Amino acid sequence: MPNIVLQYLELETCNMCTRECPWCIYGQIEGFSEQKFNKLETVYIEKVLQELKSNNFKGTISFYSMNEPLLDDRIIDGSIFKICKSILGENARIKLNTNADLLTEDILETMKASGLDLMHISCYDTEILRKVQSFYKKFDEVYYRDYTGENRKILRFNRAGTIESIIGLVNSNFSSCHLPFYSTIIGHDGKVRLCAFDSLARVELGNIKEKGLFEILNSKEMKKIRVEVLNNRQNFYPCNECNFSKFH
Repeated sequence: MPNIVLQYLELETCNMCTRECPWCIYGQIEGFSEQKFNKLETVYIEKVLQELKSNNFKGTISFYSMNEPLLDDRIIDGSIFKICKSILGENARIKLNTNADLLTEDILETMKASGLDLMHISCYDTEILRKVQSFYKKFDEVYYRDYTGENRKILRFNRAGTIESIIGLVNSNFSSCHLPFYSTIIGHDGKVRLCAFDSLARVELGNIKEKGLFEILNSKEMKKIRVEVLNNRQNFYPCNECNFSKFH
């Protein structure tokens, strides 16, 4: 099995969120939202970016995962974006996803000037939706998703079985998955996650504070996992509980 061709990286610079939605781990898991606020130190973020450069990375870096990124002052002032662009230049397309609770037009201007290429805004209520629609008209980089219907429990993905209370989000016996072949996630604690849906890092792969990112992604263990997930993920936990499919 060849080494990974990494094209998409989610880098969770901090934990916590401004909301406790019942369709998310912050509302689903008791006590999860009460954890201590933590940020991935800038030195480790720079370490990963330098390693991406050494491995000729070209793709998208999303500075968020299961969190609200605007809780991180390095996101709001754009300093993380500037560091990323200074190391990777235009080889990195910088993306952000936010619920817009903390978003203002001034913050958006600052992030854009600092190198932000694309922002997806998840609108979970009509007030946020109205605010974001005004941004959408002014900024070409802004896209929004109307998720006000989430209150009716129509979310698509069960986060590898983590989100249990949503009606209809069951494993549909999809036999393979392609996500680990081109993407990965680094959590606020430095742990490398199998994919965006393994939100709790139940698959222990390694930590970028202790090892190199590509050392982890190209390890014998990780190559074996990719083969298992590709051939028949029903034999591999937690992928056998996940309802994600490339055909969604």
